[in-house]
Amino acid sequence: MPVPPRSCSRCHEQKRRCNLTTQSPCTRCIETGHSNQCIAYAVTRKKGCSQCRTRRIKCIVVGSSCEKCISVGVWDCMNKDTSTSGSSSPETMLHHPSNDSSPSLNKIVDTFESPLMDMLSQESVMEDPDLMPMPQDYALCFRLFTANGSKAPTTSILDAGRFLSNFYTVSPVFGIIRLVFCAYAAVCSPTPISEDIQLSYYKRARKALVRLGHQEPCLEMIQTYYLLYTFSSLKGQPMIGKHFLKAALDMIAFLQMDIDPDDSPWLSHLTPREKEERRRAFWHTHNSLTFENAVSPNAIPIEIKLDKVKGCGEDPLSSHYYPPPMSTLLWEYIFDIIAMIKEAYVIPPKSLNELIQFPAYEQLNQTLLSYAIEQLSGVLLHADSPVQLTETDIFRFQEILTVQKKELNQLPSISLYFFSAVSILNRPKLFATIASPRPELSHEARTCVLSSIQQCLDSAFRMANIFWFAKQSGIFPADATFMAFEAATVLYFVSCRMHQAWKEYSAVRIGAVLFEQSRSRMALETLLDFGRLVSEKEGGKSGTAAPLVYCMEAMLKEVMSSGNGTQLDILEEVEVVMKVMSLVDSEDAHENVVLEPYGFLGLLGLSVGGGIRWRGRNTQMETKNITCTINLSYLTGLL
Repeated sequence: MPVPPRSCSRCHEQKRRCNLTTQSPCTRCIETGHSNQCIAYAVTRKKGCSQCRTRRIKCIVVGSSCEKCISVGVWDCMNKDTSTSGSSSPETMLHHPSNDSSPSLNKIVDTFESPLMDMLSQESVMEDPDLMPMPQDYALCFRLFTANGSKAPTTSILDAGRFLSNFYTVSPVFGIIRLVFCAYAAVCSPTPISEDIQLSYYKRARKALVRLGHQEPCLEMIQTYYLLYTFSSLKGQPMIGKHFLKAALDMIAFLQMDIDPDDSPWLSHLTPREKEERRRAFWHTHNSLTFENAVSPNAIPIEIKLDKVKGCGEDPLSSHYYPPPMSTLLWEYIFDIIAMIKEAYVIPPKSLNELIQFPAYEQLNQTLLSYAIEQLSGVLLHADSPVQLTETDIFRFQEILTVQKKELNQLPSISLYFFSAVSILNRPKLFATIASPRPELSHEARTCVLSSIQQCLDSAFRMANIFWFAKQSGIFPADATFMAFEAATVLYFVSCRMHQAWKEYSAVRIGAVLFEQSRSRMALETLLDFGRLVSEKEGGKSGTAAPLVYCMEAMLKEVMSSGNGTQLDILEEVEVVMKVMSLVDSEDAHENVVLEPYGFLGLLGLSVGGGIRWRGRNTQMETKNITCTINLSYLTGLL
């Protein structure tokens, strides 16, 4: 009795279960329309047919032919080899691709001749089309890496050269990061890309993460989670990004990436280029952690040591593979200072005297001064006058951008963060001037309040000038909406809410130019223009910028009405909140979840336009909600 076949050749190659019998083809071949090619698998002969030997591929003999020849319509190849062994016709030698003088052409011809299944590894299967790399995906990333082909491919986030060379890799982990980076590139592209295309990349990346995301902790997964966090933040959706950031931080702790690769024996096999990529993944993720703690209402409770990791770009052997970064600790310090200021004001002072004698003020102020002297030398965009930029200032700013050779968006941002830190440290004292000066206030107390007024106004006008300079230079400062709102809040308060006695007292002593209504209005318009641009990039009504822009518009209206003496229409009470919603499915909205918006100190209890208030942690208001739509998509099993 003959032994029944165990598997057909197609199922054997794909490592699939096969029910081939001697009477009928297997079910898989019938369903795929290959029943005529469903032939029992035979053991590979050591000596294949001439075609397979020439192309140096595996030859699986099936009767008097082999599978490869059968697939291209050539039969009885084994017998032809026997009859023509030792001789070849001139015609065959002339036209066979193996005799071409170009090895590259041989590979191209072999690729076109081979079926698609031959080009995939035996472990791989046919993928969902959404998860497969497309030429337009590669072109999108290539344009971002090379600035439309004007330079070698580089990016500060990962190894751009390795990314492009592995772009068509079938690896599951790389398949995820490929689509995630495409979504990031679509948002950051110098050429505007529609929001529909941006979200289509996000949907493809989400599908890849759902199907393939159950991977062991590795560098690529950390980069994937970091890019998803960045994409969410750029789209004005920090809440969903926060969960991915936590996942990246957990993986960093698991892989002990807080120890430099040079000091990690288990990473001795890595090249300097690969070690630098790990450092950059660590620092970018940790910078995002400190940023969240600076602007988020709720800090992420995780602590990672920094003293054992080299900074980005410190290894000269790998520096030419990445763009020159700004000092790694430059961002860490300013974000930590802002977080410390916010933490110091969590419990507000009970009286004006307690606010003036605030114990943490002197220490925080000294920390800011030390930071400016030690870290911002040659980087800070500081004009001679706070209220206007001269040609000399503009020339010096442009020279700083040229000499530093950093990413252009970073230089204005670091200056904006510094002036914002100065403002939020002094703004509680500024807001104390909403009432008239008390007779019992000592000269020392008045001088202290006056100093805070001057520093707030100085910072606000300087930030407005930096935004104007950035717009004229074609630069878009990163994550700067919160700084614009901080500056606008100061200008609005001084113009509309500061007591007239304090205003007259301050104007005489620190300069009337800082209190000119026309200058405040022009600065507010500059700040509002930037906020509207960010809100448009985030998707209009959805995004973290939307409620801030709404407040700034109300501020500008009130400033203009107070300047021309017209009566301002009192708005209905409005609470600025963040509302948790789904990214792509509006029916998944969590209607009852509202959160405090991202920012520095908010409005500190101030009401704008007679009705707009900032939602605090303990605020309970039965008012209309102006929502900042935060797209929160909890993907099952991902985090």
